[in-house]
Amino acid sequence: MRFLGRRVYFGAVVVLACLRDLTAKRVNELKALFGVDRRTLRRWRRWWREQFVRSPWWCVEKARFSPSVDHRRLPGSLLERFGGAQPLVALLKFLSPLTTCPA
Repeated sequence: MRFLGRRVYFGAVVVLACLRDLTAKRVNELKALFGVDRRTLRRWRRWWREQFVRSPWWCVEKARFSPSVDHRRLPGSLLERFGGAQPLVALLKFLSPLTTCPA
C-alpha cells in the first residue's frame, strides 16, 4: 500500500500508472479501473521526479545502482533494475521503507 495524501492506493498502481505518458485514453482507463483522475496521476508523476529523488532515503539508496538510475524516467528506470520473475514485487519491497514507520 502507498499512503499518498488523503488516499491509500496499491503500490503497484502508483508504479504502473506512472510508467507511460498520460494520454487521454490511458487516463480514462486508469480512472475506470482504479478511480484515479488526471490530477492524481500528475501528482504521482511529480512525486517520483521531485519528492522521491530528493528524499533522504533515496539519497542513500541510489548508491546501490550502477550505472545510476535515470531520474527522468522514474519509476520505469528503477523497475528495470529489478530482474527475476517478479520485478514489480521486488521494487515494492525495496520501496517499503518509504511508507512504513521505523521501529
